[in-house]
Amino acid sequence: MASTDGLGGELACVDGGKSGLAARLPRSRCLRVARRERVAGGWSMQRGGGLSLGGGVIPSRPMRTYGAFWEMINGSTVMVTGASSGLGEAFARALAPRVRKLILVARREDRLVELRAELMAAHGTLEEVRVCRVDLADMAERERLVEEEAGLVDVLINNAGLGDYGDFSGSEWTRTSAMLEVNIAAVTRLAHGVLPGMRARGAGVILNVSSLAGEIFIPDFAEYAASKAYVTRFSEALRIEVRGDGVRVVAVCPGPVRTEFGAVARRGGHGRSERPLYGLLYATPEEVVAAALAAVEAGRAQVFPTWRVAWLAAGLQWLPAWGRRLALSRRPRRVEGND
Repeated sequence: MASTDGLGGELACVDGGKSGLAARLPRSRCLRVARRERVAGGWSMQRGGGLSLGGGVIPSRPMRTYGAFWEMINGSTVMVTGASSGLGEAFARALAPRVRKLILVARREDRLVELRAELMAAHGTLEEVRVCRVDLADMAERERLVEEEAGLVDVLINNAGLGDYGDFSGSEWTRTSAMLEVNIAAVTRLAHGVLPGMRARGAGVILNVSSLAGEIFIPDFAEYAASKAYVTRFSEALRIEVRGDGVRVVAVCPGPVRTEFGAVARRGGHGRSERPLYGLLYATPEEVVAAALAAVEAGRAQVFPTWRVAWLAAGLQWLPAWGRRLALSRRPRRVEGND
């Protein structure tokens, strides 16, 4: 039976024979997304599907604003990759108040341990936070993670990603290879690992963090942009394949976000010079997470957090290929030694 969320919308039907996410998103798909008349912010291509909460800051307490989404994930098991900082950490903090179990995946174990202690102390309903020190660029470590953890995952946040600023011919192959393993192979393998369980339970969420860069070819960022184009297209196709099984797949395509990503992507401390217009596109991790979770609730296929990035993405889609080539061929190239 359905109940209201206090905002005039309905929450998910609950099946007493199931637990966690499956109980709130059964195969019959009786979920009806709550109406969200008073929320706006991140935009999907269909306009809407994002969320702005007090400037994008997500409180640590459960939020009624998300309505059906919180009911949907209540008591579930969530895996977050790249959870040691940035967007991954923000996703973990946002979801911790409602989920039963968090699986935090990253290379920096010390940061994961600190985050686990903080979340366990702050949220009494959180039964377990598992720390998984995994290098997702390593196939053997990816396989171990899938074998040990993937079977019971209700929500997968495929967030881990690497970048590399600079011309392709001057790149180090070990760095480029690692980026492709994390951005493409790991995203695909983890989705493949969690899907059998999700389909068997008749419910699940796969949220793949892509990028605005995936909407266009970018000189000096060629491999990264191409890898994110894969993530977006893969997500769109997978969404169609599994939509009849109660599994939601969303591609989140932010522009630049204020995290450690840019500094790590620079070669030897050099890289992109800050330009005034580029700076206007920046979002906070909290803004991106808010838009992403609202897109899952609304059943969107793709979301571009913040209206500025959404409008830019729409413009790129309308601009013909020759126009994009002309614009990008005239853009300032990076000069080695400039930051």
